[in-house]
Amino acid sequence: MRSTFRVLFYLKKGAPLKNGMLPIMVRITIDGEKVEFSTKLEIEEKKWDIKSAKAAGRTPAANEINLKLDKMRVEFNNHYEKIRSVGSFPTPLMLKNAYLGIKAKSHTMLTVFKKIVDEKGKQLGVSISKSTYSKYELVYRRLQEYIKQEYKNTDLPLYSIDDDFVNGFEIFLRVDKKVGHNATAKMMQKLKTSTTYAKSHGMMQEDPFYDKKITFEDVDVPYLTMEELQAVMEKDIQNARLRRVRDIFVFSCFTGLAYSDTYYLTEEHLYKANDGKMWIKKPRQKTKVIADIPLLEVPLQILDKYRGQQTGGRLLPVCSNQKVNQYLKELATVCGINKELTYHVARYTFATSLTLLHDVPMASIAKMLGHTNIRQTQHYAKATNILLSRSMQNLSEQLNLRGKSSVSCPLKPSDSAPLK
Repeated sequence: MRSTFRVLFYLKKGAPLKNGMLPIMVRITIDGEKVEFSTKLEIEEKKWDIKSAKAAGRTPAANEINLKLDKMRVEFNNHYEKIRSVGSFPTPLMLKNAYLGIKAKSHTMLTVFKKIVDEKGKQLGVSISKSTYSKYELVYRRLQEYIKQEYKNTDLPLYSIDDDFVNGFEIFLRVDKKVGHNATAKMMQKLKTSTTYAKSHGMMQEDPFYDKKITFEDVDVPYLTMEELQAVMEKDIQNARLRRVRDIFVFSCFTGLAYSDTYYLTEEHLYKANDGKMWIKKPRQKTKVIADIPLLEVPLQILDKYRGQQTGGRLLPVCSNQKVNQYLKELATVCGINKELTYHVARYTFATSLTLLHDVPMASIAKMLGHTNIRQTQHYAKATNILLSRSMQNLSEQLNLRGKSSVSCPLKPSDSAPLK
């Protein structure tokens, strides 16, 4: 189907030249998109025919201008057909560049995404974690697989990336790669990062995500009760590898540190407060928000146990995130924990069992978790039945309903009429 392609010549009346002449401009429009630039020709306003969009009359000067304008129109049409003949979709900018002799750079989906991956690599260990960088690499590989499978190609030009491509990639992740909803959403966010980059740098005309919302489902991440945490801490584990994983997991249960923050923890993040207590003061790897955490006896003992044994100034023996989660599943089996144990469970355990259920104010929990608002913290600190029961018990005691009540019941049993 032929797109709506139009070339229009007009005068730029708001910018007369020093000699009083007006520049002749050209506007190229394709499917609502347009680009405007000067033809390098000029004419007196009274000698321009607005209706025919050309110089008026048959004077030699008018004929020369109209001949040049006709030649330009033919060139634009030729460039338009040439681009279409190779299966591409012309844009006004492409026609302008072709006419002016500006060689269009080969902007493709994978080259742009690879550029973003490389930029993230330069930030590795500074502003992003290894885990985050690995996720960008994974999306790049999935894009390669998707383009090869669905488009029978090794790459695609950016002008062909539309909402069908975006929706198809999401289906590819969910159906072909069996990726869960939230993991798919995070991968789609990274794809959107690349298309936003391309559009902001003039490589794309349209945003393929313009009417697409990326949504996340609430996930009920479990946490350990104090009894379960105690069982993990007291378990006699002979395997040195599992002991190390158990120690760093317990450390995060008592500090609320995420995996990447535990991995990059160094002496510079420790300080002694005025009361002589040791604290962790560390910008979170993910958000750079400062987390302030007082160290209890258990995490202090774990730090002392491994101090000076790691390379690069790190304090704890943290292996890769994938290995940690693999070993934690093994640890759960050994300790008789019937919950899916991942490193993230430690952060939820700190927020709920260690702090919220011990009456630590939500604002203080947010400060220790490195959150900027309470809503984030409420996602981690679960309002359990124990907490609700305790709250109602406190209310009961305040109202003195268990003894001599200060609140009288307005109805007596005899006052109540039976329901009909």
